[in-house]
Amino acid sequence: MPPRSRLSPEREDEILAVAFELMMEQGFDRVTVDAVAARSGASKATLYRRWASKPELLVAAVRRRIPVPFELPEHGDFREDVLFGLRLVKRWLDDNLAALQFLVEASRRDEALSEEMQRQIAGPHDSMWLGLADRWRGGAGIRPGADLAWLHPLCEGIMTNQLLPQQEPLTDEYLVRFVDEVVVPLFTQP
Repeated sequence: MPPRSRLSPEREDEILAVAFELMMEQGFDRVTVDAVAARSGASKATLYRRWASKPELLVAAVRRRIPVPFELPEHGDFREDVLFGLRLVKRWLDDNLAALQFLVEASRRDEALSEEMQRQIAGPHDSMWLGLADRWRGGAGIRPGADLAWLHPLCEGIMTNQLLPQQEPLTDEYLVRFVDEVVVPLFTQP
């Protein structure tokens, strides 16, 4: 699919930085495409040629801020693959937690935003865990009959918990304990 605009990558980054800044100042609901256009010095038409909607623009701003690819290299070890995935998501959450909380709250009221979050954030994140489960299904060391479909909701749950207000941040030590005491015993052979 060809790009919808001729913005340079640098100009696109500038606009997304402004969109992110405005969302953090005002919250999702109060930010307007007009405000992003005015502060970034771009026309509203330019913004709509590149991003079809306010939700697409603001989710792209969050996604671009920390461009973590939700991809897991193969470590040849189930434990290391899972731990790498958890650390990857933790790093992304650490850097984007407030923005994600804004988006999650607003997505309860805005179906277009919910769909955009699914497309740009949740979909790639879910694919990472589903791909990891596929990679290890029937693999060396995995307990026969272990249902790796549980890996995704299990790891997702530990991370989603961080979106709740007043939650203590996850530490690396906590993630290691979670993998060693819950994930590995659940899915691997003793």
